[in-house]
Amino acid sequence: MTSSDVLQTTSDVLQTTSDVLQTTSSDVLQTTSSDVLQTSSSDVAHHTLRGFLTLFDRQLWRHLVDVFTLQFLLSLPMIMCRTNFGILLHEKYGTTRVTNGYITSGTAVLGVAAGFQIGKVVKSYDNDVPRLYLHCSVLLAVCLLGIVYSPNLVVLLAFVAVLGVSSAIARVCSRQLLLARCHADEIGGVTGLSATVTSVSRMTAPLLAGVAMDVAFEGPEILGVGLTLMAVGVMYRNPPAYDHGHVSQHEKTE
Repeated sequence: MTSSDVLQTTSDVLQTTSDVLQTTSSDVLQTTSSDVLQTSSSDVAHHTLRGFLTLFDRQLWRHLVDVFTLQFLLSLPMIMCRTNFGILLHEKYGTTRVTNGYITSGTAVLGVAAGFQIGKVVKSYDNDVPRLYLHCSVLLAVCLLGIVYSPNLVVLLAFVAVLGVSSAIARVCSRQLLLARCHADEIGGVTGLSATVTSVSRMTAPLLAGVAMDVAFEGPEILGVGLTLMAVGVMYRNPPAYDHGHVSQHEKTE
């Protein structure tokens, strides 16, 4: 065998070895990366499921179900009133669509303005959020009843203005009660559950408003008064707790 043959054979061996190493390394990298991705995705899914199931641990529902119930009972009347409000203004007071738009926009502006003053209102109650929540709920019932029996448009607008302010304060009170009684790692989940309760109310309210309007023209408002008084009764009998120390005490027990 000549030297050229030896060199050619050596070159072939090196090329074959290089191909084997390249194939092996690509297979190993592909297998490792797929295993890592699969493991990571399974870990993320397990962590997400575990985080979701944590919402139902630690007796979470026992601490928050009353607030969710109140939120549902108080959001239904407001949504039913908004669903029927334009028809009520047009049929009862002969307003135009432009006037209805101005009234709706003015109510929204009042609600936004009230939001900037909620801190002062809470301080005037000595941070007694449950008592403020109860008073706002009573005011909601009074305003809805006033809308039903208003003798003219001016009186109705006065009740609508107070209704917008009191509903804005009531929403903040409900959210404050939820955040004060849940743990730091549960705030996102509890906020999502609160949004779900509101979404269920938005889905249910138009159906209830339509059925109530078939019974009486002011049926949605009258039904709203009944639901609000039901919430007031629940709060009066079992006042929702507002405990800032709930988180720290529970975390200490763990």
